[in-house]
Amino acid sequence: MSLLQTPLLDRLLSHAVIGPNHHAEALALLHGEDVDAEPFDTLGAGLFWLLDQNILTDDDIAAIGSLADSQAAFPTNQTRKQALAEFDAIAGAVAKTQSKAYRRAFWQASFPGPSWRWLVTIVVVMSALVWIAVVPDAVPACTDTQVAKTLRISLFQAMTRVRTANPLATARSPGPNMLLAEFKDVRELGYIKAERARACEATLHAGEESSPMTYVIRGDESGKITVSTGNDRMVRARFALVDQDGKLPELGLPPGQANLQLALAAGVRALEAQRGPRSAAHARQEAAIADAQAGVPGAEPAETIGPILPLANCEARRREVYRCRVLMPYRDRLMHAIGRSASQVLEGEFDVVREGEVWRVADGFPQQYLEATVRARVAEIAGDEAAARLERIQQERPRR
Repeated sequence: MSLLQTPLLDRLLSHAVIGPNHHAEALALLHGEDVDAEPFDTLGAGLFWLLDQNILTDDDIAAIGSLADSQAAFPTNQTRKQALAEFDAIAGAVAKTQSKAYRRAFWQASFPGPSWRWLVTIVVVMSALVWIAVVPDAVPACTDTQVAKTLRISLFQAMTRVRTANPLATARSPGPNMLLAEFKDVRELGYIKAERARACEATLHAGEESSPMTYVIRGDESGKITVSTGNDRMVRARFALVDQDGKLPELGLPPGQANLQLALAAGVRALEAQRGPRSAAHARQEAAIADAQAGVPGAEPAETIGPILPLANCEARRREVYRCRVLMPYRDRLMHAIGRSASQVLEGEFDVVREGEVWRVADGFPQQYLEATVRARVAEIAGDEAAARLERIQQERPRR
């Protein structure tokens, strides 16, 4: 058997672009073909080959893209960004070189009916998107037709990226045409006057599929309107707090949202620093964060947790100690490892201590955070009711 050299695969692994399981599966496949070199000459071509061999999935490519956006502080992220840029270039070239018959079939599957009609429709939709961005004086309603068109374009663009990434798979199953998506059961969740932000919920119908979704419409002082989607649970919880006057109460007092964010983020970083042996990729990532903080003035680490949402004011427990209930977006590597989304939301009560002008998490934070992440995983897998039952069981335990 020839001696197999895989410097590009090894680099993708060492810089955490792919996982050990992907690397091992690729090596097994190459050894089975008895070759002495990788069948590609760039990192992006390697990703494309892994996708074509079904070692990576479309979701894996999307996850790599998300990491490239969220982990800018990591030195190894340059490798990830390079690989994605090369991958996108190859995917675009492949799409352009498909046979005319394939392109015609793909177009007809995506846009049934005369081509000119769809071209005109696209022009009209794009014009509407520009119009909604500069004209309205007030934030549009949830049912506004221009808002729906904006959402359709965003969904269509996302679907197009998936199709481009794997044209052979999508030729067999192109998926629904998002420009024909419908939004039903549309309802306003709340409006924050100070932010000129209106939250909405709807059921998205695309082809034969349907799913609930939320979106937020925002306007600025210049009249520009933006429509964005986000974590449904965070959107619903935040706008449920808005009162009848359109005001979002300041919760999480006495520390306040900003101090809670700093304290909890520091607490999670301390926990991660104390963890035992982990994969080489994760160890490199943690080191990259430390290097960025030490060597780059003002560098911000890629936090495990996102912006928190206090759900009420904090309860005094004892001198200078308060218990605060919050919603907290966080990255869960375990859920990602079992095929679930790494982006999760936990709800929990955390004790914080005031030390002069500074707030920190209390000594019991590691246990509180562990219990909250377990509940979040149970909620993701078994539903909110199962997570609520688990919380009741946890609360029966003696607490300090």
